[in-house]
Order: sequence, then structure tokens, then C-alpha cells
Amino acid sequence: MHYMTNLISLLIHRNKIVDMQDPDSSICRMSGLEILNISNNAILDLPAIDRETGSPGIEGMASLSNFNLAGNRLLAIPASIGKLTNMEDLNLASNRIQWLPVDIGKLALLRQLNITGNPVVDSNPELAPLVHDPAKVVTFFKANMIQDLSRKALCKVPEFIAEKHFLQVLKLSRNELKILPPDLNVLRHLHTLHADYNQLFLIEPWIGHLTGLTDLALDYNKLVGLPRELGSLTALVKLTVAGNILSNLPRELGQCTNLTVISLEKNPLRAPVSDAFEEGGMLGVLGWLQEVGSQLKPPTRVSTRETMRHSRMSFS
Repeated sequence: MHYMTNLISLLIHRNKIVDMQDPDSSICRMSGLEILNISNNAILDLPAIDRETGSPGIEGMASLSNFNLAGNRLLAIPASIGKLTNMEDLNLASNRIQWLPVDIGKLALLRQLNITGNPVVDSNPELAPLVHDPAKVVTFFKANMIQDLSRKALCKVPEFIAEKHFLQVLKLSRNELKILPPDLNVLRHLHTLHADYNQLFLIEPWIGHLTGLTDLALDYNKLVGLPRELGSLTALVKLTVAGNILSNLPRELGQCTNLTVISLEKNPLRAPVSDAFEEGGMLGVLGWLQEVGSQLKPPTRVSTRETMRHSRMSFS
């Protein structure tokens, strides 16, 4: 089907299709496709872009407005669904979907969203009463993407934040917070957490549960150390901890293999971190972390017991 790039409508429901990328990712190359009915097949997942081979993911179908995936075997929906900005009708009914990305909230034109008959509804009480009203489901995801509580003079994080299970971005900058509550460990979709310019004096081990974090800002607090459990945040790309009282870094940070930005200015660093910083700045520290991280065992899951042990911290 590689020559059908201008096709507008494709109806291939009730077949035995397992992989949308077979045989050559041709469906995902149909940039002009507006209607795709691939329901009642045996699809296990939706393709993501492959940067090595150049094969496009579902975002390659940039014109798609009506996407019917009902009656397949999908376990999850990728965040790239948020790039299909022309989407108006998305049918995900009767799959095995256990979680949905808040990126669905980016689909500004979406009017119909069917998620009935999926485990994600049963496991999220806040979704259950909305499931038969697609418009309310769409509104729910749009309202639960970002929570900005910066500059609110907060002394503690409001309890309702822990109830926003689909939260993706949490901004708590420039408040009076002294601690981040362990209740936040349920925010498994969170990829950005900014708690800079507060009064934080410790970060507890439960932070290791937020394995989706890519951006963690803790600048200008009163931190004297960081927990080893940060090593579990293997998706972490950016960590900023400037302006604290840090003398060292946990070696486990070296297990964050995607870490490319680290800010350490205005900390009383000691060797070996200070040596690496003086020799090569940020790149020197990243190189040192990579070296020491390669000598450690792979990160392990943070236990619930460890999470609830509020007073215990482990430092390098």
C-alpha cells in the first residue's frame, strides 16, 4: 500500500491484523488519511516512530480525524496520540487498555472518545461516571494535564493533587514548601515536577516511584543531600539542583542513562563531584556519573515500606 499516500478513507475492520507496521509501515505513511477503521482485529499496540529505520509511528497519519480501534487487544495508548491534532472521533472501546496518556487532552478538536470496556475505567473511579459521555471524558483529560501552583504562598501541597492520577506536569515553584508529601508517589504519569525556590530540606525515597519523570527542578532549596532512589528515574533527562547545600551526589544517578542536563551551581561540592565539575562543568559531572553508574547493579523498584518510612533518607 506504499503508493496510496493520498488515500482519504481506509476500512480494514474484521480481519486478522496483528501489527499496523506490517509489512512496511505503509498505513502510518498515509499522511492524507482522514478515516481509518481497523476495528475488530488483533492489534496489540500502536506503532511508535523508529528513528533508526525511519519508520513512522501513528503520528505519520497527520490528517486523521476518525480513528476506530474498537475490539482489538491494545494494552496502552502511546503519548504520540496527542500529535494527531485533527482527531475528532476516537473509538478505543473493548480493548485491554490499562492506562491512557493525558496527551489525549491535546486533541483540541476531539468530540467523541469511546473507552468503554477497558480496565482503565475500572481502575480509575473518576473516569467511571464519565464513560458514557465522551465530551466529559475529553474535558477530563484536558483538565488533568497540567497543574500550576507556582507563587501561591503554599506551606504544603494540597491534598487534591494526589487524586489527579493522570497529572503530567506539576509546578510548585516559588512557594514555602518544606517537604513533598509521599502521597504524590501515585502520580505515575508525571513527567515534569518543578519544586524550585522553596524551603525543601529533603527529598524522600518515594521519589523513585515517579519513573516517568524527565524534568525535575529542585533549585534554590535547602537540600543537604539527594536520595539514592533517584537512580530509579531512568527516563530523567534534566535535573536542576543549583543553590542548595549539596556536597555530593548519589552514585545511583549514574543509572539515569538519559540524563543530559544537570545544574549544580552554588552548592558546596566536595570531591569527587567538585573535581569533575571544575574540570568539565556539567559535562564533566555527567561523565563521572556515567562512569560510576556503570559499576552499579541495575536500579530496583522502590518498595512501599520504604516509601512510607518518612524519616529515613539514604545519601551517597
